Amino acid sequence: AINTDVMFRVPALELVEAQRDNNTPVYSYMFTWTSPVFGGALKACHALDIGFVFGNYDDMFCGTGPEADKLSQCMQDAWIAFAHTGNPSNKCTGEWPEYGSKRMTMVFGKESHVEAAPYETERAVWETVKRHDTLVI
Repeated sequence: AINTDVMFRVPALELVEAQRDNNTPVYSYMFTWTSPVFGGALKACHALDIGFVFGNYDDMFCGTGPEADKLSQCMQDAWIAFAHTGNPSNKCTGEWPEYGSKRMTMVFGKESHVEAAPYETERAVWETVKRHDTLVI
């Protein structure tokens, strides 16, 4: 979890927040679907979401079935809406608010939903670590 935060989550949040602080509309999502590989040990590993975005997910790495199909369709609809209008809200996901000060985030998984500041406690700890200049990424 620490490596995931250091390598992926913290830098992604820094980018999202820099865009937000630059008065740019910005949307954030977190992918929580668990890969079936190694009995689920990989969890929602890096790049697992790509197969769902492009509708090219398989049973070996991504998992398949009605829930996977729905997730893929919702992600595709969001990406298409964003490319088309600059806002990822669509019929499948519903209203997707900007990240903003409440850190609104679309959580894509078996039950996709919008959540304010997911993993806020962990994010706040990283802010403390960064303020003390002890984090080296």
